[in-house]
Amino acid sequence: SSADLAEYIKVDDSSIEAGDLVSVSIKKNKTAAKSKSPYDNKMLGIISTKPAMCGGHLSRKKNMKVPDIKNNNNKKIKQTQIIDDLYTDKEMHKLGYRKLALVGQVPAKVCLEGGIIHKGDPLTSSSLAGYAMKALKSGPIVGKALEDFDGSKGKTGKILVFCNLSFNYSEEEIEKLKTENKELKNQLSDINIRLEKLEKLINK
Repeated sequence: SSADLAEYIKVDDSSIEAGDLVSVSIKKNKTAAKSKSPYDNKMLGIISTKPAMCGGHLSRKKNMKVPDIKNNNNKKIKQTQIIDDLYTDKEMHKLGYRKLALVGQVPAKVCLEGGIIHKGDPLTSSSLAGYAMKALKSGPIVGKALEDFDGSKGKTGKILVFCNLSFNYSEEEIEKLKTENKELKNQLSDINIRLEKLEKLINK
């Protein structure tokens, strides 16, 4: 069953479909394009397959008939009401719009450029247009894998992903930060010891 929230977005390529990873288009304003570079900072998300909710429909003014009323002479007066009529999903598709998953579970196209994908792995953009890969270093990610992908049925495929744009720190980067933090604490401790000694000398 559908479990993602989506919003319509204009795309610059009619071939963009459900599962594609997209980024901000550099060619057109307010438009998305297939992601095609690893760790793309302009990454927007995944094109939804069948979202639980979708916003951003275009609308048009439409005259709607309402019940006739009678005037003082008991004569019927026809009346209409202008309403906002939303475009259908089919119409939105023809106009070049696609449903972009904002958050939640959504099928995504993946490849093995970053290696075998395991459940829980962070996913980012790859050099293969529209496909996500396992993130091996720190950088922007589109979400976390909810399924494994080992390429046994092909080098590319689709898996369920929890879509949630964020920045991911690699294990190597985390260990590096931990080491730097420890070194800074040791330096601070040395400084405090020296300050205490200096204070004692001053107060003699």
